[in-house]
Amino acid sequence: MGDLHRAYTDHGVAGIWNDMNEPADFIDQTGGNQRDVVSYDEGEHDAREKRNVFALLESRATYEGLERLQPDKRLT
Repeated sequence: MGDLHRAYTDHGVAGIWNDMNEPADFIDQTGGNQRDVVSYDEGEHDAREKRNVFALLESRATYEGLERLQPDKRLT
């Protein structure tokens, strides 16, 4: 994922803001509309169980990518 940010870091961008990086439902904020969305990773889970993991892993991928692109800079 870091390679996708190279165009920005090469032009001096110092940080990336991951916004709206979780599955969202603007009609039913309870997640009820996503009950039928199922992921099959180490068992069967509905989308409500993975909601926060999705955002966490995207943020982690961005951090690790920027770390590879800019090993000499402090990212946090």
